[in-house]
Amino acid sequence: MYSKTTVVKCISAVLAASACVLSLASCMTDTTGLTNTNNESTPSAAETSVEESSAASLPEQNSKPKASNQNTAKKQNSAPESSKEESSKPESSKPESSKPEQSSQQVYTPVQPEPQPEPEPEPVQESEEESSEIVPPLPPKPVPIYRGRNSGTFPEALLTIPWDYYKPLEGTRPIEVVSYTHRGHTKNVSVYLPPNYDENKSYNIIYLLGGVTANEWAFFKRGDKPDYCKYALDHLITNGEMEPCIVANCSFFPSDDIRLGDMDFTEMLNDFDDELRNCIIPAVESEYSTYIVNMNEMGIIASRKHRAFGGFSMGAAVTWHELAKNTDYFYYYAPFSGGSFETENLDYNDDVGGSLRRNLSRLGYDKNDFFIFACEGTADHTKNKMDNHVNNLRNNFPDVFEFTDTNKSQGNITYKYKQDGEHNYVCAYEYLRSAIHAFWEI
Repeated sequence: MYSKTTVVKCISAVLAASACVLSLASCMTDTTGLTNTNNESTPSAAETSVEESSAASLPEQNSKPKASNQNTAKKQNSAPESSKEESSKPESSKPESSKPEQSSQQVYTPVQPEPQPEPEPEPVQESEEESSEIVPPLPPKPVPIYRGRNSGTFPEALLTIPWDYYKPLEGTRPIEVVSYTHRGHTKNVSVYLPPNYDENKSYNIIYLLGGVTANEWAFFKRGDKPDYCKYALDHLITNGEMEPCIVANCSFFPSDDIRLGDMDFTEMLNDFDDELRNCIIPAVESEYSTYIVNMNEMGIIASRKHRAFGGFSMGAAVTWHELAKNTDYFYYYAPFSGGSFETENLDYNDDVGGSLRRNLSRLGYDKNDFFIFACEGTADHTKNKMDNHVNNLRNNFPDVFEFTDTNKSQGNITYKYKQDGEHNYVCAYEYLRSAIHAFWEI
């Protein structure tokens, strides 16, 4: 027979063994749903949502869902006994929560990358103007003032040219030719340059037009013909009696084959306005040294006090027209032996006074912003027309025109007679000399 002590120990061992069997069976039942046939763990809904949101915000190399599942399974298999006992509790006793259970199942949370500092902008290469070392720019070429009345006096009587000045002078320059294209026609301008012309100096310039039958050789001559206007200018400038300047003789007509009556006169006049502004002035003054700084519209306007327009006979009528239409491009005007187109009885209403008044208002100019040197011969057949035109300006536009005999600061127009002067270019040469002296006196 066994002793009482031995019997008690046997019963205790049997009860302990039964408890172990029950506990092992319960543990095996709880873990059945956590493993699949491949013995890999299946992530919970919470794990899936975390991984999906993390994968959407991270580059692929930072998301490793499969590795995290394997690690989770391994950690579940090695959980301590206390965790197994807790997991054996009935599911009904677990509180409902959307958060993953804080148990032996360690949910993989992808490591968020540390915020990287924003890259510093690359240093901008400083230009010479923006460098720390301030270098003063070169002073710009001064822009001439083009507003206001010029001062200066001129003789009351017209100046004459001695007859011996109509002879060639040695060592002077020949007349040059500048070509340009306008509306399909190649046209020329004959250009006089003063003796000792220096391209490093700036020169005043006057543009001239001849009469109804003339072209770009009205004031100057080609070939071996005596060039009386050139001879006279050479002597006057060489002897210090005239300011050195450039004289450009252009043609009014679109081509040598077209004259008055061959096309609509208004169209012809408007065409010359465009040609003068956009072709003649740029072609000539880009070739020679005048006071223009920039070859554009503002550059031409800014240098207008160093630019004149004049003409003889029909060229005088064009000059009155340019005064009214192109006031911003020229300050000085020299009409010789010719009234306006209105007084010439052409089919063109050229209201010089009214047009000039409107143009001055449009440009912001006034009566101080131009000067006219008009000349006529007492024996010229155009005298009556010229007188009528000038008297119309004097009587009907006193707010625009102020007459003076000798002083530019006291008026903006002068009207001179040459006693016994006829309608010819020899008289026009003297008018030209007097006008240039009044415009740019020495």
